[in-house]
Amino acid sequence: MILLVSGLSGDWAAEYLRLNAPVGFLVTPQTGDSRSRVFAVTNIWAADNDCFKGLDRPAYERMLAAWQGAKPGPLWFNAPDVVADARTTLERFEEWEPILHRMGFPVALTLQDGQENLPVPWNRLEAVFVGGSTRWKLSMDAARLCQEAKRRGKWVHAGRVNSLRRMELMARAGVDSIDGSGFSRWKKLIAPGVRWIRQAEWLAQNQPELFSFHLRSITV
Repeated sequence: MILLVSGLSGDWAAEYLRLNAPVGFLVTPQTGDSRSRVFAVTNIWAADNDCFKGLDRPAYERMLAAWQGAKPGPLWFNAPDVVADARTTLERFEEWEPILHRMGFPVALTLQDGQENLPVPWNRLEAVFVGGSTRWKLSMDAARLCQEAKRRGKWVHAGRVNSLRRMELMARAGVDSIDGSGFSRWKKLIAPGVRWIRQAEWLAQNQPELFSFHLRSITV
């Protein structure tokens, strides 16, 4: 499970490398990271859309232009979404997916509250991004969608994962990468975060029977 960190550079990058961490760069419209800055520390990267506070279309389009044709390419490029609203997110996906694919990006759809009751355009995406409200993100509905994505060979990413417990849940759901704002803000979380990832992956591999129990204990 890869941890994607925004602003991964300098001392922060050096510390992750020292710990031999499974880490990559999370590019966003807000940070405006350049190719030279990213590729100076890692070849693993993905692009989010900063839609948690609403889409800044000009900034998002600048990011698209800046990264078109970059080699190596991203793990995924997140299409714009609307927080906790699967139906409106799918409408936005209809607009942006063709644009992203024409530009050569692997496209991610953000899974939001209610997606379990709506069709997923599986043949038009390469990845899913687990978003939504906290309650929905940690629900069995979200976990089943993650597992279906993995069955279909799609990359699965989860946002707002800042604790061991959430890492464990995501690892058990088959998530390939995660991000959490804490790992971009506080250097003191680097070593614990790397340790939590390894512990979560071990638990997912060796105690899979606890998966449903943990989810029920959070969502009830």
